[in-house]
Amino acid sequence: MALIKKIRLMLGYGVLVSFMLSLSCVIDLTDPSYYDNLLNRELEYCHLLLKTYSIYKKNVPFDPYQYPTPQEMTKKVGDTLGTYYRDSTQAQELLNSLQRKKGLSLGIEIDSIQKGAFVAHVYPESPAHVSSVEHGDTLISINDTLLNALTTQQVKALLSGSENDNKRVVLIKKDSTKLDTLDLACASFTIPSLFAHPLGDSVGYVYFTGFLEDTVGNNSSTYDEFIEAVDRLLKNSDTITTLIVDLRNTFTGYYNQAEKMAGVLLPKESPLIIRHERLSDSVVQVDTVKSDTLRPKYADKKIVVLMNDSTAGAAELFISALKENNRIFKMYSSAVQSFGLGTIQAHSITPGNNLLSLSCGLLYSISGQSINKNGISPGSILTLHGDELSLAFSEITGKNLNKTIESRINSLQKSHQILAQRPMFIKKSIQKPVL
Repeated sequence: MALIKKIRLMLGYGVLVSFMLSLSCVIDLTDPSYYDNLLNRELEYCHLLLKTYSIYKKNVPFDPYQYPTPQEMTKKVGDTLGTYYRDSTQAQELLNSLQRKKGLSLGIEIDSIQKGAFVAHVYPESPAHVSSVEHGDTLISINDTLLNALTTQQVKALLSGSENDNKRVVLIKKDSTKLDTLDLACASFTIPSLFAHPLGDSVGYVYFTGFLEDTVGNNSSTYDEFIEAVDRLLKNSDTITTLIVDLRNTFTGYYNQAEKMAGVLLPKESPLIIRHERLSDSVVQVDTVKSDTLRPKYADKKIVVLMNDSTAGAAELFISALKENNRIFKMYSSAVQSFGLGTIQAHSITPGNNLLSLSCGLLYSISGQSINKNGISPGSILTLHGDELSLAFSEITGKNLNKTIESRINSLQKSHQILAQRPMFIKKSIQKPVL
């Protein structure tokens, strides 16, 4: 009996994963007497999956019974980040961390405070967005508290609250001088996985928190967000010649999203990445993934990449695909290489409701270099930590980045990082196998 189900994705610290529940049972796990010994059941179950699917099969111990726990057995594989066993409590913590977190507030980010709080950003689908609050509006008071004498942190506290907390907001719309009053209630809303912002007449900027398949809007993904954001940048300014793609501290997401996004920047049929994936105890499949469709309006845009030593997984795949196809104009990094995580993982809930994770494959650049442990080298342009964006902008344009824009970008980065500290929303991908 077997259940085969694959969902390709990448976990929070950048490990590429392929969710695979598939058993080629050489042991009759349906025999009730087999379940008399819980430890044996766990050891044999984990051993069976490791021998069947681990890309490091040669390191899997021959005899599972020589180990006191499944944890000790998985350590012998020598794949600390990709192969491990979590007990039911740790498994639940992991499952909780995989839930796509949402903001709980009115969904407004503010910038400067003068006569009131300037609205720098409104999150899609948030209470403020539904009520037509937009960038450029000025908040005057919240629940009768004037904002002009408060700090930014105090205003942010007033904008947040528990579910259904009522907030009476007095504001001035950006194209008006009249006071408007809105009665809003704090609510949960999905945080976008990226944001885009013009940095000047010729430069557009896109910042990522992950490569996800379940984002803002119906049937939306990071790929959809990327297309919409870049199209909007180009529509609002036909003078943009360069896109800065910020992948610093980006370590989460589905690798098919990274492949699709790299694909729209490259000619059709360009090779993107090479996958080595174990499909069974005797079959390792090697695939070269190729790009699907180039968006013509992106073809002449220079791509500049920002990265650091916390750029991992799907972000490394994206960079590798562009770099190997000579599509990156310049790279800026404070580290000599990215994190270096390129293992395809399989996850299964064990019969004892614990969790086994194992590496069933590896990713290679199209020139044949393993991304795992090696990472991506940025070349010769190294910067001080945190200076990547300002240096990139000044070298591209010959000007300094506007301080107001830089402050707004930094504020948005912090908000997205805080609100988006989650790998992804997996839905039903981690289940107990049906035997």
